[in-house]
Amino acid sequence: MAWFRRQGFSSIPFGVAQVIELSGTPVEMTLRRSQRARRLRLKVSDGKLEVVVPLRVSREEAHRLVMTHQDWIVKHALSQETATDEHSVYFNGKSLEVRLVEAGKSGILISDGVMTVYGSDPSQQLENWLMQRASSAVNESIERRTKEMSLFPKRVQLRDQKTKWGACTSRGTVTFNWRLIMAPPEVLDYVVVHELAHLRELNHSARFWSIVERHCPSHKLHKKWLKDHGKNLRLPRSW
Repeated sequence: MAWFRRQGFSSIPFGVAQVIELSGTPVEMTLRRSQRARRLRLKVSDGKLEVVVPLRVSREEAHRLVMTHQDWIVKHALSQETATDEHSVYFNGKSLEVRLVEAGKSGILISDGVMTVYGSDPSQQLENWLMQRASSAVNESIERRTKEMSLFPKRVQLRDQKTKWGACTSRGTVTFNWRLIMAPPEVLDYVVVHELAHLRELNHSARFWSIVERHCPSHKLHKKWLKDHGKNLRLPRSW
């Protein structure tokens, strides 16, 4: 978006669809040069934006018109989309209503408890997006906790485990379930502490739990949250 604001439409060819971001939402836009048009026009059809530009009107004028009316454009573009399916998904411990929208543009918008996913394969796009967020969250927690606990894994993995939230091997590999991104951040952090503690105590002895207790005093609450809500931390099977 920073590039778009800086360059305007100067590098966007006429007649070629481009995905731009307006009010935080990806919108497919086409600039069309018209010999007959007497003024700039914005046309929203099938969730796509067409900007009709008369011969003597510059691209920068078209740019200013779009930016001035971006909220109007997004409102009308969204109203013309057709949701292919509706479900709910947990993200950071909160349940969000999910709208999957098959569209030429791609992106994810979260607003007022609703997550709208755009793309040619929106369900796969959502899974990829969640996995990326999980990787970032786990790495951030790992970086902070390894320094604090002075326990450093040789390898960190992210997987789609069916029954485990984390694992640690005798060779120093720690593995985390990517679906932890659906849990509250403090629960994800607890699992990181739990698996790092196994680097010193590869068991569930009193010594192991004393390490966990020292670095995560609320671990019993987080463990109970996973027990109570873990079955909900998954994507709908119908996808």
